Amino acid sequence: MKKLIFFIVGLFLLSACSSKRNITYLNGVNEYANTDISKHKTPYIIQEDDILRIDIRSMVPEAAIVYNKIPQNTNTSTNLNLLQLEGYLVSSDYSINFPVLGTLDVKGSTLELEKKITKLLLEGGH
Repeated sequence: MKKLIFFIVGLFLLSACSSKRNITYLNGVNEYANTDISKHKTPYIIQEDDILRIDIRSMVPEAAIVYNKIPQNTNTSTNLNLLQLEGYLVSSDYSINFPVLGTLDVKGSTLELEKKITKLLLEGGH
């Protein structure tokens, strides 16, 4: 009986071993070692049903309150529900309703939307 147990354990141990060539997750790693990921970056384009968080800051904090739906001291990265309730939803016609400025077309915009809103606020004397 002991010989049978040793035989089965030995057979199990030998069958569990594999050669270095059979470890597929490491084969060909040198082929991808020099790949530059930054070459493949494309700017994010705002899409329908995106929820945007737009913060307006001012030297006088009271002046920016009208533009900010979410209080400045709130961390929405941990509170997605707050962002869904108080963020700016991009509608099916790619627009958002921004306080004082009204409806803004954001179709095809990337993160340069920040510059567009800043320009509109400064031109309007806000």
